[in-house]
Amino acid sequence: MSQKDPEARKRYVAEWYRKNRERLLTYAAEYRANNAEKIAATKAAIHKRKYSSDPDYREGMLAYGKARRKSHPGEVREIVRRSQQKHKDRIREYHRSRNATDERRARVAVNRAVMAGKIPRASSLPCVGCGAKAREYHHHAGYDRQNWLNVEPICSQCHKDHHFASAST
Repeated sequence: MSQKDPEARKRYVAEWYRKNRERLLTYAAEYRANNAEKIAATKAAIHKRKYSSDPDYREGMLAYGKARRKSHPGEVREIVRRSQQKHKDRIREYHRSRNATDERRARVAVNRAVMAGKIPRASSLPCVGCGAKAREYHHHAGYDRQNWLNVEPICSQCHKDHHFASAST
């Protein structure tokens, strides 16, 4: 084989791979088995880099996921069911802690009162702090049950200022 002849080099390499195919496949399988975590981390890093920087890649991955979920609904349900079963105690505790707070219950009570027409939407009222259009209700008297509907309309900026001022004192 001549060093200058690229076609001869291609033939030589192809022949070498054909002769050593089994040895190469065995080596690759052993490497994958011994370095599974390293390979997975590398793949994840490449995926993350492409996903965050390449909009076409991201769109393709989102479309693939959507098509996969649509074509395999039973598989998706099974994965979700297994995950929920595996983490049921953590899920239950999360929902209990989130729903059981007085703040949450007070917000729900205000939302229900607005939907029932008992109190107007905050966005239809002026802010009690600056007079601008209010965005939300503020439980100024606290979150106790007797104060659930004792609220005042307030804009987002005044609400932030109020909580920042009360946190710093």
